Amino acid sequence: MEFQKCLEILNSRPTSATDGSNIDTGISDPMINSDATMNIVRIEQENLCSVSTSNNIQTVPEHISSFTLDELQSMKSIALVYKFRSLQEMRINTYQYFNNALDDIIQYNIPDRYPPMCADVTNRFVSISMQINCIRDVLQDRRLTEFSHNITLIQGHEKDKLMYVAAQHLDQLQDAVSELSSITGGKTNNQVAYLKNKIKETEVLISDYMEDINCSLADFTGGD
Repeated sequence: MEFQKCLEILNSRPTSATDGSNIDTGISDPMINSDATMNIVRIEQENLCSVSTSNNIQTVPEHISSFTLDELQSMKSIALVYKFRSLQEMRINTYQYFNNALDDIIQYNIPDRYPPMCADVTNRFVSISMQINCIRDVLQDRRLTEFSHNITLIQGHEKDKLMYVAAQHLDQLQDAVSELSSITGGKTNNQVAYLKNKIKETEVLISDYMEDINCSLADFTGGD
């Protein structure tokens, strides 16, 4: 995940739900806190190599059955769409795990577990996204644009959602990690609500495009 992008999201949140201005975080120049930013990145990297043995945080659930491009090309189009829907469901489950694991990390006060957990989740999202992109490309080659176009739109909104969720996590972790609070600034109820609303907005858009895909699937009778 792009840590710097998460910080940009946090530091550019409006101060209220209506004024559209930026938060006064006390950061007038993004370079001022570059040392602090790099310190957080270093902490993340070190913890990736030193995973806590706590049993409270489990590994990412579910195994993703990967298919090669040749295998996907040999599948019927309707099976490809069903495979996409299965992968999208896995992505939803991964988000649930991601959020639940953060709750446990905060509850048990073990913030050092977040970087390795985040790395596991990131790898899973990458694997899911790569499989979906391959499915999208095969459907596009078959000129099934009613599916490929909506999948492309979903992929874009999923990327945005992941960044908002990651930024929200950093916001929630700042009380436990002093280095984070020094670079993310304070937070008001409106600023917390802003991230929740952005996540909800992307989820609504994704749901709309999934509904379009389901409608197209109901009308689809092609077998190849």
